[in-house]
Amino acid sequence: MILPSEKLVYIKVPKTASTSIATILWDSVEIEIRSSQRQAALINLNAGGGRSIGANGWHVRLADVLVFLGNQAQDYKYFSVIRDPLERFISAYNYAGLKALKKRQDLISVDDTIEMLMQRQYNKLPRQLGLHLLPQTSWLQDTQGNIPDYLNLFALENLAEAVDFLRTFQSLKSRKLLHKNKVKKPIIEKDNISKDNLKKILDFYEEDSCLYQKLVKP
Repeated sequence: MILPSEKLVYIKVPKTASTSIATILWDSVEIEIRSSQRQAALINLNAGGGRSIGANGWHVRLADVLVFLGNQAQDYKYFSVIRDPLERFISAYNYAGLKALKKRQDLISVDDTIEMLMQRQYNKLPRQLGLHLLPQTSWLQDTQGNIPDYLNLFALENLAEAVDFLRTFQSLKSRKLLHKNKVKKPIIEKDNISKDNLKKILDFYEEDSCLYQKLVKP
């Protein structure tokens, strides 16, 4: 999400309270958030060409933003939020599962979901679930495959710090954080996942875990 008026970029990593944070930016400008047309006030690189933004929504990789901004990239400030990888997996599965049940669709099992992850066959998962389970680091890498020092990163547990960061920008000073897309009745919790599957999840998201631990350790 690119806010040109403030020279600000938000990398909207799925299942990290990203809709709650994005709402602060959406509310600061008058735009249609589901529009297939790219809008100048708040730029969504998934929009344009008359096609639907679909499951990708406003989730765009840092590398793609940098390519789009070109020489102007150095003039912007960048931020994002990440969370504990296991909690994020559970959140993504519950969100997708409840949507499937609401639509009376079959629910993919936890075992099958993890198996697809291990094989990196995201395309065999329900589309939005596959998107939501991509490693967090994959969204945060620059064009060289590195996570740059200029990217302001916040842990979900310290979300207030991200909000304080946003309030340093003139048009965002008075905006409040409203929690969105919270799952009230989870399908699975940590205790429902076998030790073997827990290990698979943690091994798969090892890079995410390392990055997350750097943010939360004193």
